[in-house]
Amino acid sequence: MPFRTSLDALLRVRRGLERQQELLLQAATGRVASLQQELMTIQTQIEDDAARELQQMQSGLTAAELHFDLLCRSALRARHQQVESRFMQAWAQRNTQAQSFRVARQQREILETLREQQLAAYRRQSDRQDQRRLDDAFLLRRAYLSRS
Repeated sequence: MPFRTSLDALLRVRRGLERQQELLLQAATGRVASLQQELMTIQTQIEDDAARELQQMQSGLTAAELHFDLLCRSALRARHQQVESRFMQAWAQRNTQAQSFRVARQQREILETLREQQLAAYRRQSDRQDQRRLDDAFLLRRAYLSRS
């Protein structure tokens, strides 16, 4: 008879919850990586614009061009701050999700440990019953042979 325990159904649920938390963590990590890449792109653009502006200033720049460059840099910095704020929120959500995943994993591992203990106890009991049957068969055979 195969081993079955009342923990099997609960263990399946815990595995499903752990998988769900893992997928949510992967999504949160993806959002963080995307925002980090966006931050790096904006930072690179700011640096490139500053280098271009320096080169233009050395070769001569009108006040209108300078004003336009300042407006562009200001818009980029504002965008950088917005993305950085979203990045910090995404990072906090990712950390929260990582904690939820760790809790789900621990709960699943606890149930698996309990199930393994129950399986070991079941196997010990089954081995004892098998040995008892063998002993009874041996004693019956011995009693039968001694009567003959």
